[in-house]
Amino acid sequence: LRGQIEGVRVHRDFRGQGIGRKMIGYAIDLSRSQGCHLVQLTSNKARKEALLFYGDLGFKPTHVGFKFDMAGGEQQ
Repeated sequence: LRGQIEGVRVHRDFRGQGIGRKMIGYAIDLSRSQGCHLVQLTSNKARKEALLFYGDLGFKPTHVGFKFDMAGGEQQ
């Protein structure tokens, strides 16, 4: 089993207060209690502060993701 964390957001007025760290910690603890052997998350690579935050929590950048824009993408 794997825990999956998606869509983590803390309103800018509340950042720097440890809320994000507590949310991620809760998700990790919950995943562990459910028998997960891994917790993974996704983040936009343009969110530099978020990437540093996740790295500080011990997450490692191990994969590359791709998206296909159905509205503007063209398949060749």
